[in-house]
Amino acid sequence: MNGAAMTKPLTVVSVFLCAIGSAFSPGIVRADDFLTTLEITGSSQSPSYKNGGAWGWWDPSKYQTWDTVDESSFELAEIRLRLPGEEYSGFLSVELYPQLTGEGLQYNEDGSVIALHSLEFEIKVYDLALTQNVVFPSGDLLRPWIALTNMQIKERRIPLQEPGLPVDRAESKLWGAAVGLDAEFGLTGNFIFSGRLVARWATGDRKATFTPESSNDDPGSTEVKATDSVDKLMWGGELGIRWKTHRRLGLEGGWRYRDWTDDDGPASFDGLYIRLLLHL
Repeated sequence: MNGAAMTKPLTVVSVFLCAIGSAFSPGIVRADDFLTTLEITGSSQSPSYKNGGAWGWWDPSKYQTWDTVDESSFELAEIRLRLPGEEYSGFLSVELYPQLTGEGLQYNEDGSVIALHSLEFEIKVYDLALTQNVVFPSGDLLRPWIALTNMQIKERRIPLQEPGLPVDRAESKLWGAAVGLDAEFGLTGNFIFSGRLVARWATGDRKATFTPESSNDDPGSTEVKATDSVDKLMWGGELGIRWKTHRRLGLEGGWRYRDWTDDDGPASFDGLYIRLLLHL
């Protein structure tokens, strides 16, 4: 990654670290006396594809014709289980994203097809976080957190030009760290203004199994296994309004954004979200 590409992510991470440093320092910090909370978030996460972005192991730029398929719909986006503690709290979460799909066509000068492929890219993220509540006299709340994060990325290249050809696959299981900040500010009545910021970085190996393009043998007879190193940095945020309908029930809606375009990533995601909060 070059210096210009690093500027925005490093700025975002720096803001998070400053907020977390001040929040975890001595001050208006209290023990978490909230109930265990289960959050279920659904979102219409629409992908915005980065021009020239790599789709993992396989590069779309090699195709003369490249089209992306927008399969966005309202789907489960995140599950978070928040667990209260005496001084520090924690949560377990899984974050889900729509599958990215694109089709590439490669052909000779005479128009004959060399390759017709469908590329698929899937992301899933797990967090194990430590949090602390910072409550102001007004009742407004900041909840900074740090986490161990696990990014699981699956990639597939499916040949469409002939039936029965083997599917090439690559899989990354990356480990790293995440920082975040949740905020709640009281509005009129039972309404709360809610905001969240998150940044994650992880590294690890990507393992691929594929048929070399130069192979003229029977399909699947010359599959090759290879490994390379992968680093991923993402960031995002949310803004929403929460309606506290009951002591044990809350409903929130707003806008959600996740950016995976750094490190030559393929896309960012944004869209409306609805979150159900169950205080157990």
